[in-house]
Amino acid sequence: MTLRLAVKADIGMVSALYKSVIGVNNSVWDENYPTAADAENDLERDNLFVLEKDGEIIGACSVEADGELKGLDFWKINDGTQREIARIVIAKEQQGKGYAKIMVRAFIDMLVERGCKSVHLLAAKSNPAAVKTYLALNFETVGECFAFGHDYYAMEYII
Repeated sequence: MTLRLAVKADIGMVSALYKSVIGVNNSVWDENYPTAADAENDLERDNLFVLEKDGEIIGACSVEADGELKGLDFWKINDGTQREIARIVIAKEQQGKGYAKIMVRAFIDMLVERGCKSVHLLAAKSNPAAVKTYLALNFETVGECFAFGHDYYAMEYII
């Protein structure tokens, strides 16, 4: 399995992955978010990554240096050395096999190499499988918030 920086040719597959999980396992995503435009924006900023298994893209994720979560006041590290991961998706038919955990772990390892001190993310309270995955990776719930029309746990991994 390989986590790599996405290329323009991957946008269609990433967009299809986003759409494939709408309504699955308590996902809070809908037809308006995330979109191909979100993937293209992430790609343009070198923030979009894909997880490949046997040459097939089975997952995607984006990383932000200074994302929408920076303004939340409960982060332990919020000094510019943190990164935010978002739009984490695993193909519907590949869910439940531990691939999200593998992808996020690979992301953390990559961020360690880049000198990051912490990783932030929001996990929808309505998605217990995602919350369980992040807790198993030693993310800590540092707060709760209502954003984008949903209730979330704010989770942080201290490197």
